[in-house]
Amino acid sequence: MSAAHPYHRLEMPAEVPFELRPSPGKGWGAFATKHIDRGSLILSEKPTFMIRKSHTEITDYHVTMAFQKLSPSQRAQFLLLRDNGTSRFTSMNEAFAENSFNVANSDRDEPEAHGLFPLHSRFNHSCIPNAKVPTILNAGLDMSVIKLCVLPAIAWPVYLAPPFNNLVTCDGD
Repeated sequence: MSAAHPYHRLEMPAEVPFELRPSPGKGWGAFATKHIDRGSLILSEKPTFMIRKSHTEITDYHVTMAFQKLSPSQRAQFLLLRDNGTSRFTSMNEAFAENSFNVANSDRDEPEAHGLFPLHSRFNHSCIPNAKVPTILNAGLDMSVIKLCVLPAIAWPVYLAPPFNNLVTCDGD
């Protein structure tokens, strides 16, 4: 593992029970650093920025405009993102698409919106998922804050699968 890899410079809250590191054949993922109890919060993250459009309508222009409004430290965090954890993205829109989530509440007929989440994007679905983002049903809650929680069936050691753009194989993960 290269100590110089950009993901080592992603800002992480001190109390998170995981670390980012390479996962053979799967890019970079999140790995538990201690036992995580059922129902525990793994990570709560606010979006770096949001774009209120459908993913298919978002272009480099929209991402560039949002990027220009960021603070210097937020810009630096965005520029650390890598395609599958290794190479730089070929466009800002590609970086946004691979590291964003829909944050609109369809139950309240909100227009589609996507937020950039540099840390949540290191997690992925797995053949045997052990964590999830619970559905927020209460009106008035901030849908743009993503909270990842441990499923009841979690076991130690916990492997939290890598980003969505990686191939997930079912070999015990």
